[in-house]
Amino acid sequence: MKNTISNILYPLLLLAFAILPGCAEFLDVKPDISMVVPGTVDELEALLDDDVLRSMNMGPGIPVLSSDDLFAGEGALPSFSNLERNVYTWQRDVFAGQPGVTEWNVPYQQVFNANLVLERIGKVVARTAAEEAKKNTVKGRALFYRAFAFHCLAESFAAPYGASDPASTPGIPLRLNANVNDLVPRSSLRDTYAAIISDLRGAAELLPPVADFRSRPSRAAAHALLARVYLLMGDYASSLAHAEKSLADNPALLDYKTVDGSPAFPFSGNQQEVLFQSIVTAYGFLFSNEVFVDGGLLSSYAEGDLRRELFFSQGHGGAVFRGNYTGQVFLFSGLATDEVRITRMECLVRLGRLQEAASAYNEFVGSRYAAGAFGPVSFSDAVSALDTVLSERRKSLLYRGIRWMDLRRLNTDPVRAQTLRRTVGEEVFELQPGSLRYTFPIPDSEISLNGLEQNPRD
Repeated sequence: MKNTISNILYPLLLLAFAILPGCAEFLDVKPDISMVVPGTVDELEALLDDDVLRSMNMGPGIPVLSSDDLFAGEGALPSFSNLERNVYTWQRDVFAGQPGVTEWNVPYQQVFNANLVLERIGKVVARTAAEEAKKNTVKGRALFYRAFAFHCLAESFAAPYGASDPASTPGIPLRLNANVNDLVPRSSLRDTYAAIISDLRGAAELLPPVADFRSRPSRAAAHALLARVYLLMGDYASSLAHAEKSLADNPALLDYKTVDGSPAFPFSGNQQEVLFQSIVTAYGFLFSNEVFVDGGLLSSYAEGDLRRELFFSQGHGGAVFRGNYTGQVFLFSGLATDEVRITRMECLVRLGRLQEAASAYNEFVGSRYAAGAFGPVSFSDAVSALDTVLSERRKSLLYRGIRWMDLRRLNTDPVRAQTLRRTVGEEVFELQPGSLRYTFPIPDSEISLNGLEQNPRD
């Protein structure tokens, strides 16, 4: 089976290069797509599983390095690549003409694979009810993967949703077919989010409540991503509705008192809270024992909070994060019920349902503390309740790229906007709230090859 999948995928990867920067020049002769594209449901499923490269289960890395989750010790900086140094210090020219940008290339490869499946799945003739059901599931997966990729691209290369008029703000190129010759302009931010939501709603109608493998999306995962997207848009009622639908399908809550802290990475990638398994793109900083957790964040964990032990190990100069929901050194960029629960809490607070929010908070946070170390809280006013929930979000969802999304959305609130600072040697770098540098530049090769509008940078 592995050889069969490889024989399918390698020709497809050659085709996929046509949508990557700089590759259109040498693809003078396009192969007949019908000769290399899988045609059965099993083959289409194999394309989405991508057992060869696992590219369908990968999220962006530079939002993690840009955030205030971490800081680099003096020993780490010399080993950083030029890109990593530029990202870490929020430089105006992040990519500096780099021809291949993973945060752009990988999502569009995911989109390409998903589009191939969506174009081909309707041509497959199902002979039994079971085959028809599998067709629908595979179609649902393709819709989810495309939405996940568009979401990752929007959070990197488009402005935050609430920062300006979404109807006139550029979003991302929405590739909705597998024709690699199409030059697709940037859609508006409003249309970008509408496409993500449409795909996820379609996926939720077709996917099973729980997937057979955590590397495959489920209905619970589709609703979880919808809850996140609506939260980023500031639509708290819709975010709450989808968070509750996700938790209705999978309400898993891991009691951290049952987690063994002795392994190097205490959390299994297959543990019950994981809804959709995805790793952060590998960069050198991920493997450095000189990249430490932000000191202010570290000090926010109270005595008896089991995350102090399970999330961190002590390095030379600071605490090193090890609480990946992947079970390995790679960071987690997927979806999990802890995020869904915290999103639900925030929406309840913002909608004035403080008693329900406090109940949800106590259930969740109690699972993170040692026996007898946590006492239930009550919420009496919305401002302090929101502060408490956002603090919990900060402590629970670090090193996933979520912090960067939160900084982008919360910077529109003057009360919660933050100025980020880094000191490198004697030089101090700052990132002001609302800075245009919260949106990464589109790779230069895409600008020259496809004529895309560049993001302004201050």
